[in-house]
Amino acid sequence: VAENYSDINLSMNQIADHVNMSAAYLGRLFKQVTGITFIEYLTKFRLKQACELLRGTNMTVNEISDKVGFTNSSYFYIIFKKHLECTPNQYRKQYCVDAADED
Repeated sequence: VAENYSDINLSMNQIADHVNMSAAYLGRLFKQVTGITFIEYLTKFRLKQACELLRGTNMTVNEISDKVGFTNSSYFYIIFKKHLECTPNQYRKQYCVDAADED
């Protein structure tokens, strides 16, 4: 996931093929070990990467959305807000304010 999270086609099927397992079995095993589904894990990983880019770059939200593997920036906004309870722009603004306060 860490190497391929930006691939919009990354799926449990691809990973299962890579490790010569069935996708269904690997999905059950993944959830048993991590406590969440592969899609939940991938989404959280992508959001974590997006947060780093929001804090550390001047890339637009659409560029970040594409870079971290979301096919649709509108969907990215929805998922971001659902998980972080703010929009990407609000997140960036909050981080910049907090970082400025520390200086």
